[in-house]
Amino acid sequence: MKPEILIVEDDLIIGQAIARDLEAHGYTAAVICESGEDALQVVEKNLPDLVLMDIKLQGKLDGIQVTERILKKYRVPIIYLTDMQDSITLSKAKQSKPANYLIKPFQTHQLLIAVDLAIFNGASTVTGERFGFFKEGAELIKIIYEDILYLKAEGSYCDVVTAQKTFTLTTPMNKILQRIPYPDLIRVSRSYSVNKNHVERIMGKLITIRGVKITVGETYGDVIRENFNVI
Repeated sequence: MKPEILIVEDDLIIGQAIARDLEAHGYTAAVICESGEDALQVVEKNLPDLVLMDIKLQGKLDGIQVTERILKKYRVPIIYLTDMQDSITLSKAKQSKPANYLIKPFQTHQLLIAVDLAIFNGASTVTGERFGFFKEGAELIKIIYEDILYLKAEGSYCDVVTAQKTFTLTTPMNKILQRIPYPDLIRVSRSYSVNKNHVERIMGKLITIRGVKITVGETYGDVIRENFNVI
């Protein structure tokens, strides 16, 4: 599933140009809003994965006010787009804790780098982070944490195994675990981490998930007692 990006931009021509750049690089431009009021309605109906927010908007609300209202209710990465460089505006923008901000005019590659980092480092949610976007080659893949069966380390690579597909990421397993705010994903050896909700059987040091037997490492001897309710 492609990440969905909401563009909030008072200049429709600029908004459409940004949408074309994003879609050419594998993203989905969910919608373009010219006013803050419209943006709030869109976010309420369909929470995007990222918001690109112009500070100067049509309507009664500016981009900073809209951002503050969104972040009171949702956890969604927001990148400011602005041609306003005065210290007061930039100070107010920073206080709303955006994922990043870009000064217009910016180049396409600057936009894509900011978008890539914001999506990788943040996940949109109302009550807690349930998914994240992980890099597989040149593509960002959306993975719902509870769908992960287990992780398997292969040197500097890591296989993220779900019921539907295996994703091979160019990121070591320890860094992936640091980025996933999902406490039920537990490390059981140097090579494996398992989602305890998908464990079907435990026999000694062998854990079985979907028929795959995973051995608990010697230095992880307490992991079963600490993480599983043995009755």
